[in-house]
Amino acid sequence: MGSPEQNILGIGSRRCQARKGFSTEGIPGASPKIPLDPSGTELYHRNIHPPDPKVFRLSTRPLSRPLLAAVTVSLACLSSLPYAPVAGHDFILLDDETYILENFRVRGGLTWEGAKWAFTAFHTANWHPLTWLSHMLDVELFGMAPGPHHLVNAALHSCNSVLLFLLLSGMTGALWRSAAAAAVFAVHPLHVESVAWVSERKDLLCAL
Repeated sequence: MGSPEQNILGIGSRRCQARKGFSTEGIPGASPKIPLDPSGTELYHRNIHPPDPKVFRLSTRPLSRPLLAAVTVSLACLSSLPYAPVAGHDFILLDDETYILENFRVRGGLTWEGAKWAFTAFHTANWHPLTWLSHMLDVELFGMAPGPHHLVNAALHSCNSVLLFLLLSGMTGALWRSAAAAAVFAVHPLHVESVAWVSERKDLLCAL
């Protein structure tokens, strides 16, 4: 019998040999012979078996296009219905006057001068040219009527909900679970401020 340190080192050495496929029968505490694949890689250690690839493999079955279209339309309707009343809302005095009502660049509609300003200005301490361009386009199409401005926000939120569903279902192949996650996103009250407040369109465009 050697010293305790030598015994420990000896067992450790034999365990290393076990990892290379050598038998360790008769060695206290040592693992049994570990199977190797043709490349010499351990398939498992002790009693841990290799994972079943079917458990971790994502679904590769193509999703039914009619069903995908039906879920997409349903999500668009679900995300739009709670915000239908905003069509009758007015602008508010918190940022809407700075962004739209008193902003002569935005009130002028979509012009080259306005587009240049959108990309170079830091109005309201923000640089978000896409937000300015979207407000200018609204004025160009609908004038200063507040209802259509609100409805554009609601439409952007619907697009975000549908895109989230398509992204999740495309990545996982799990249609119903993806639809459920997108539905929660669509009706979650956390989005009320971003949708019902015209000036918060920057949040919707950021998600898009």
